[in-house]
Amino acid sequence: MKTEVSIFMVTYNHKNYIRKAIESVLAQKTNFPFVLVIGDDASTDGTSQIVREFEEKFPAKIKALISKDNLGPMLNSKKVLEHCDGKYIAMLEGDDYWTDISKLQKQYDFLEENKKFSLCFHDINIIDRNDEIISSNSANIHRYYNKRDISKEELLFGPFVLNTCTMFFMNIKVPEWYVDFLTGDKVFQRLLSFHGNGYFLDENMANYRKHSSSLTKSKMWPKDIDYESNEIKLFQNLSSLAPNEEISNYIKANIRFLDLKRSVKQRKSLFSKISLIFNLRRGIKETFIIINPFKPVLPIYKYIIGYDWLSRRIEWHVGRFFFRKKN
Repeated sequence: MKTEVSIFMVTYNHKNYIRKAIESVLAQKTNFPFVLVIGDDASTDGTSQIVREFEEKFPAKIKALISKDNLGPMLNSKKVLEHCDGKYIAMLEGDDYWTDISKLQKQYDFLEENKKFSLCFHDINIIDRNDEIISSNSANIHRYYNKRDISKEELLFGPFVLNTCTMFFMNIKVPEWYVDFLTGDKVFQRLLSFHGNGYFLDENMANYRKHSSSLTKSKMWPKDIDYESNEIKLFQNLSSLAPNEEISNYIKANIRFLDLKRSVKQRKSLFSKISLIFNLRRGIKETFIIINPFKPVLPIYKYIIGYDWLSRRIEWHVGRFFFRKKN
């Protein structure tokens, strides 16, 4: 029987968590076939043995890809993706787990019935290494958009990243440059925006774990990351895949915005930061016009003064200055 849903799971040294992650997948109640593809990146703590144990017990449900040498997060992800042949993909990392046994069915049914959407996601709890709840996170999207239907432009330019353990999406072709970035969640979100809207299911169906041995806390994670340069590189790659000229123009404007943001961060003094912005008035105006409907420009002012309430007032006054009518 053809696989309808492939579950993408990557793991590295998750001995204390991997059983719960796998069991939460096997507990899913669905009316369609699914396969869990697990990529273990040469774990040294016994995670590989646990993965093999589950594969032996459930050969029809689990495909284990155990690397002999450590590939790194993105090459390991690419390896798993190459074995995900389902119509849809659901993501779950080896230290997180799902909490609703109908999660896959709910997300599958939604995308099957609503063809304008390329992905859907949901609420989560953030937990610690002992499974204690730290907080509830409304998919972080409600900080920016108070709605469930997220447009293609908002997925592409929005200042948020969907949590991997919530994502359920159509299986799309991934470009070779996918491996050039630190993590795949943001890349997937941007790529999927070219295929449809996103939808927020207002249900809490997973636990996302924060702990000292997670990827962003590990030695493999770079200490000094130039996020703006990384984003610029991503959008430059995305520009060649843009589905139409309008989106292509939005991407070019966003690259200018990110370049300006990077320049502001690199300036040392408050005066030089403000001078840079007002000397580039025309460039900012172009970016305001194109990006503002989809992406708040507030962060650039945060880098100048750091206070949200004051930043919002500066943004409002600067916006009036840029767009006032000439007599």
